[in-house]
Amino acid sequence: MAQIKITESQTRELYAKFTRSSNHSVVVSSSDDLSMLKALDNQAQYVVKADTLVSGRMKKGMIKVGVNPEEANRFITDNLGSMADRFIIQPLVKHDQEYYLSFETMAGYDLIRFSRQGGIEIENNWDQLEQYQVDLDDQELESLKEHQYYHEIKDYYRFFIDKGLAFLEINPLAVTDLGLVPLDFKVRLDSEAGDNYLYENHNATSPIEQAISQLDHMSGASLKYTSLNPDGRVWPMIAGGGASIVYFDLISDKFGINQIGFYGEYSGNPGVEETYQYAKLVAQAMLESKAKAKILLVAGGNANFTDVAKTFTGIIQALEQLKRELVDQGITVIVRRGGPNDQIGLKKIKQFLDDAGISNYVYGLEVEIPDTFEEYLLNE
Repeated sequence: MAQIKITESQTRELYAKFTRSSNHSVVVSSSDDLSMLKALDNQAQYVVKADTLVSGRMKKGMIKVGVNPEEANRFITDNLGSMADRFIIQPLVKHDQEYYLSFETMAGYDLIRFSRQGGIEIENNWDQLEQYQVDLDDQELESLKEHQYYHEIKDYYRFFIDKGLAFLEINPLAVTDLGLVPLDFKVRLDSEAGDNYLYENHNATSPIEQAISQLDHMSGASLKYTSLNPDGRVWPMIAGGGASIVYFDLISDKFGINQIGFYGEYSGNPGVEETYQYAKLVAQAMLESKAKAKILLVAGGNANFTDVAKTFTGIIQALEQLKRELVDQGITVIVRRGGPNDQIGLKKIKQFLDDAGISNYVYGLEVEIPDTFEEYLLNE
């Protein structure tokens, strides 16, 4: 059966939900998100990683250890879009020893591998590897009860089983005064398991939240949606987590927080199909709103790597399917975006909106974010 790989940040989100614990990672997928680093402790040390599916990130210079927030900012700024589309920042965990632990579903049994010689040199220490075949009906790991780290291994095995993972690798697994701490994850899940649960989103209660949660966790990009007011007036489809915060404050100031349909963002350079699916779901939710003079906001900062023309192609395809309803309801579309191929994308979406007879205001970086709504409000 085909297997789906997921990134470390996605795995940490999944693990935090399973353990009902805090995820202390900061994920950066656009230059706008770098503002989140300002909240970090300048006196503390962090680890910054390229959040990709590439193996051997440490040896390839894709991980920096023991950096302060300024150094993390510089590393991400220099490499965002070239080395990786997304980065993850975590507090540095001080430790003296690194272990290796993995779980893999085989034909008729699960295979557990453990080594006290973990870390980046694990491949040179395969002779130190302990291997345990576990019967599929032995979920309590009775065969490992005498192991020094039986309880820790069993807890990770429960995570492995509960989420239907096909492969889970924790390397390194740091030995600290507080116990074993996972420093890195590698995960593959069966596509069937992914279709069945897709990172159970405990907060996704509405059909659109569930649909976008599923879309998000099948994607290498980030697609988020949290419903606020189903009858809201302003529906902000924002590129970038940092920009989504800025625009949320701006919309609250201009229209009132109770007029915002949802809070969310799309980032990580989603493809045309992913953007199309996301935009269609957002637009359909907006069309169901009972508010008058509704606004669809398609906006963001100045992208470093996201292809604006590509994402706008997906958005245009979604709006094309719904253009009759958009016109009938008198929807206004406001666009403000910059980045690679922005002029091509802005020209295309402007042409489409004009041809469809949809009221619109389309801007590039010549208009600052705080001024996004000024022309619309003057003409209202």
